[in-house]
Amino acid sequence: DKAARDKAARDKAARDKLPVEENPIDKAASLPSKGFLKIIAPEKAQVMVDNATPAGPLSKLSLAPGKHKVMFILGADKHTFSVTVKAGETVTLDKHDLQ
Repeated sequence: DKAARDKAARDKAARDKLPVEENPIDKAASLPSKGFLKIIAPEKAQVMVDNATPAGPLSKLSLAPGKHKVMFILGADKHTFSVTVKAGETVTLDKHDLQ
């Protein structure tokens, strides 16, 4: 009947106006999986991240998102800081003035 066909046409037109949803798997694959930590340390400091010496420059360490422990060792003194890294973001830890 005509009323049913008109309703079906209106429903189709309304559906056609809806935004196309992205495939959630494709969307997740395009999201960054790592974050970055920039460390500014005193010249003579030994730096450890999560109890290991970082491989690569301190200016841009690639880390998994989450909490990380950064330790600066200056002679006999140890200074420990916690940082939280978020995927796709850079966190800066500036401790150049530690003694």
